[in-house]
Amino acid sequence: TCNYIKQPSIVSWAYNSNTGTYDAGNSVNFELHSSEEYELVIKILALAGVILKDNSLYGIASGEDTKNIQQEKS
Repeated sequence: TCNYIKQPSIVSWAYNSNTGTYDAGNSVNFELHSSEEYELVIKILALAGVILKDNSLYGIASGEDTKNIQQEKS
């Protein structure tokens, strides 16, 4: 068994505030382990529900988050 710990790359979104353009070719996105993707999506949905004041969307995301926490504890 071999464990490998890598320092994440420095994030750069290459947005030019003078022109208001985004250069995807020069951007470096944040690195995320595949096991964290599901939790990130749930958190984004929860925040989107709060911003949009959509209680149903927030409720679904909060319910999923609570379910994940309970599964981790058991």
